[in-house]
Amino acid sequence: MGDGHHDSPDYWRNLFGSFYSYGSRGGRGFWGLYIALCLKKVKPLKQLKEALLGNRENHGYAFCHLWWEFSIFVRFLGLTGLPGEVAKIVGAFETHRLFSLLAILILYLILGCFMDGIGMMMLTLPIVFPAIIALGFDPIWFGIILVKMVEVCLITPRLG
Repeated sequence: MGDGHHDSPDYWRNLFGSFYSYGSRGGRGFWGLYIALCLKKVKPLKQLKEALLGNRENHGYAFCHLWWEFSIFVRFLGLTGLPGEVAKIVGAFETHRLFSLLAILILYLILGCFMDGIGMMMLTLPIVFPAIIALGFDPIWFGIILVKMVEVCLITPRLG
């Protein structure tokens, strides 16, 4: 305790809040910056519009590319019949269905060390989902478990 720095009322007021909330402070900072830029004869709205339009184009290209790749992957899986075969193989196991689910969740945990959540789901769901249905699990219940598993995978350290 002894240095006296934490004893001042200003320290505790600034630590736990002050007259303005965080949102109010952010708004005041934005408008202060906007006014300063206008006084310097910089057109912040024009530059903001250009930045947003450029960002829209980049994200649009990336989304179209991702959608194209995913549609090719799903068509490939449909033509080969791999999801149906995996569902038959998993359904033919003589183990309890919870052990099969545990194996799938361990697979997600291992994949989570190398991949991000969206990529992991896009890669595995077309194969795993028919197997989950063949095991007799509720799809909504599996979706909730999968989201929780992706959250766990996002906090694991990356190995790749």
